[in-house]
Amino acid sequence: MAPSFYRGAFATVPPKPSAAPTPLYTTQLSPEEEQQFQGWASANKVPWQDTPNADYDMRGYWKAQQSGDPYARTAVNPDDHLPHYPDTYKTPLHRSFSNESQYAGPGTPHWEGNSLVPTNPPAINSLPNPKNALLRLGQK
Repeated sequence: MAPSFYRGAFATVPPKPSAAPTPLYTTQLSPEEEQQFQGWASANKVPWQDTPNADYDMRGYWKAQQSGDPYARTAVNPDDHLPHYPDTYKTPLHRSFSNESQYAGPGTPHWEGNSLVPTNPPAINSLPNPKNALLRLGQK
């Protein structure tokens, strides 16, 4: 189940099943770094799966953390008490992918408080009007 602070985000921004495969979103490590990364992930019981459809660039996070990046830090989610990692390394396959990701492009949803909102939501007057559709079909 999603953490409560993501529920609003999931309601407004569905996952992106058509996003490119994540090898494009995986930080490449040297063989020595990969061995260190695997040891870190195992020792810290990192809740992450190394699959072609991974929604988080955990290698990128690890490498930034190792280099002393102050933004590469983990916090405990108050809802589920599990580690939470920064949006910086989320890929477009992540349900809460936002403009805070290093992989974000123009039009990527952004956070407003605990809500993930589309960057350019349609104007109210541009939404389809069901009454107009019925009139076109000859119904009132």
